[in-house]
Amino acid sequence: MKKTINDDPTRSQMRRYLIGIWPNVACEPFNRRNIEHLLDLEMATYHFSSDYHSGQWSNLYSALSVSEYRPGAYSRGFDDANTREENITAFGFYCALIRKYIKGRS
Repeated sequence: MKKTINDDPTRSQMRRYLIGIWPNVACEPFNRRNIEHLLDLEMATYHFSSDYHSGQWSNLYSALSVSEYRPGAYSRGFDDANTREENITAFGFYCALIRKYIKGRS
């Protein structure tokens, strides 16, 4: 059963929400650690948008289309345990988006 989305957030709304929770993601000056967090943020918003968009006219589909993250051809997203373990920060961001935007989640 597919979960119902509370809202159809834009890419910038999702990014602002995540940066609000983890302010060190947007720290200046940029260093290697901050860049890695920004890549994690892109990965999380991409997979959330992919999993929950409602069609090509939705904000989530638009976020998916303009994302700078491009998974590999055989990527299964966070359904794959290895992907979750190797990208634990991105998975944390993804879970935060689910808690914020999916009905029945707190």
